[in-house]
Amino acid sequence: MSQARQVAIVTGSSRGIGRTIALELARRGMSIVVNYHSSESEAQGVASEVRALGVDALCLQANVADPDQARGLVEQVHAQWGRVDVMVNNAGITRDKTLRKLTDDDWMQVINTNLGSVYYCTTAVMPIMIEQSYGRIINISSYVGQAGNFGQANYG
Repeated sequence: MSQARQVAIVTGSSRGIGRTIALELARRGMSIVVNYHSSESEAQGVASEVRALGVDALCLQANVADPDQARGLVEQVHAQWGRVDVMVNNAGITRDKTLRKLTDDDWMQVINTNLGSVYYCTTAVMPIMIEQSYGRIINISSYVGQAGNFGQANYG
């Protein structure tokens, strides 16, 4: 990897918006960390697409809703590539149910993934970015999180 090449971690980048973000950052010349929770084959596919664009890719499993795994993800990237320039907090899930049918577990899974992961990853990467005197943190959210939607009480 070139010393000048920036490194971006994109959580939840095995598919959807995260995949698109990872590929766009790769097109801009950044080395990409493709993070996934459970879809390894999809994540490996994205990493292959990134490499086809001529930049480095790491494919790393971590449940970023877990503070230890989120911090471990950032630490592993920093140990391997020596820097983290961009942190894209994209991981998100839904548990669509009306409030009356929503369980405590449904509630906590969404809150921990969609909100907790942002805190865990951001606090893990901040000291690295401060040390580098450079970094960008980008938080991705859904319009439904702002406007609300029927059956998504834990989302909006």
